Amino acid sequence: MQIGNPGDPGLTSLLSGKEGGDRIVPPAWKGRLTVGSARANPADNIRAGVGYLLMRMTNFRMDTVVDPNARIEKVTVTASNNNLWHIARNTGTTVKNLQSLNPGITPAQLNTNHCLV
Repeated sequence: MQIGNPGDPGLTSLLSGKEGGDRIVPPAWKGRLTVGSARANPADNIRAGVGYLLMRMTNFRMDTVVDPNARIEKVTVTASNNNLWHIARNTGTTVKNLQSLNPGITPAQLNTNHCLV
């Protein structure tokens, strides 16, 4: 595998930080591993290739860590904001977090004017 050949988007994907490459490339290598170094240095080319493969094979998951000092807000269910996924996305949290803050609430119970914390 020779990552970084002209027209190969793999190296750009790895170094852009938009596809998870920022989670794969160690902080000490940021700035040291570049398009130029991957093309000129065989060891960097191998590092970039392995990093790209790891990035492609990794499954990422977003989760919320509750800040004990966070302010809890009430959200009213509306016709356009009527399921846990939409509410989580619009409030910057996860469905799992909403469910933990609202025990006993199921998606089937959500209706307009219902309030969640």
